[in-house]
Amino acid sequence: IPALSDDYYSPANTAERIVNFATSFLGAFKGLEENQGLGDNEVIDKFEDLIRGAIDEGFQEAMSILEKFNGGALSSETKSVIDETYSIVQEKLDTFFSAQREAFAEMLENMEEKNEDSKNVKPDHKEVASN
Repeated sequence: IPALSDDYYSPANTAERIVNFATSFLGAFKGLEENQGLGDNEVIDKFEDLIRGAIDEGFQEAMSILEKFNGGALSSETKSVIDETYSIVQEKLDTFFSAQREAFAEMLENMEEKNEDSKNVKPDHKEVASN
């Protein structure tokens, strides 16, 4: 375990670990039977609600545990670090989910373009000489 003074525990690095862990489950979430009939945007919305709720709950539980360890109150420094970490997590989640939606929109656009291109392709008819 890295020493407490290491950058490992900085708000930015802690937020990165939280977001990487939480978002790593998107593929498995998409594969759940209950999500099979949903479109990608619906799955992304549902996953985002789940992840954001779980992260909020995790932060609340962590603060409650830390308060118990510290005699019922957090120091202003600890509270500041928690708030900064939470803020960075939210920014990273915003970026992640925005990128997921953009990738899906781009995929749909590409599919539409291919469909239009295939409608505009004229078959190559060669006449067959009859004997």
